Amino acid sequence: ATVCRDAPTLRPWAACCDLVPPERFADRVAQRAVTGPSAEQLAARQRRLPAESWDARLARFEALLAPDQPVIRVPDLEIPAPSATDPSNPRPAARPTKTEADPASPDRR
Repeated sequence: ATVCRDAPTLRPWAACCDLVPPERFADRVAQRAVTGPSAEQLAARQRRLPAESWDARLARFEALLAPDQPVIRVPDLEIPAPSATDPSNPRPAARPTKTEADPASPDRR
């Protein structure tokens, strides 16, 4: 079961969880620990959660970036992360410190 403080940003989720004022929060958590979520809450979650998946969020984000462009889906590919020494890596290794870069530095020991 999910128990939340009643806040305006959570009200769209009201059918999926218990929204309670702060003074009733602990009592409701104790109650739901025994009873679990209601059948209505479980059904509401099943209706709501597909719209909250990463794929659904990605589609909304892509639509914001390029609303007039068709979205091209590519299957998931396993691409290894480039190593720091790989010349094609757009993120080079960290810059050396002054003592590493300048052998004559008085800080070098």
